Amino acid sequence: MTVTALRAPLAVPLLLARALGLVVALALATVGSWGLGFGVMTACTSTTAACGVTQAVLVGGWIAQGALLVAAVALCLPRSARALPPARLLTATLLVPVLAGVLFAGTAWVAPRSYCLDRSVDYCGVAL
Repeated sequence: MTVTALRAPLAVPLLLARALGLVVALALATVGSWGLGFGVMTACTSTTAACGVTQAVLVGGWIAQGALLVAAVALCLPRSARALPPARLLTATLLVPVLAGVLFAGTAWVAPRSYCLDRSVDYCGVAL
């Protein structure tokens, strides 16, 4: 059995997984990160250290989303298709949108809670 024959059954799922990975990673790395930052940082009206921690959490999430976007692009390159076995390539390609979603949800959960760590800000009593 040739490599082409092995890849043929996975061609359509792999194409769809690549498209999904690129779309999800691009959306969350750009619009999602901007929207999350805008939504969280509007509540941070001071320049306290607590707001700096929140900003660092958001920037860290944005950098990680960017890394996942780079990974999604790399998995679409012909070189990765030749270097990885088809099943492993499909698995890695499907992991990108899953990891992007989990990372976005984690950042969305941690960021608004991070500016109340020192309890010195007056709105820390508000339930998030």
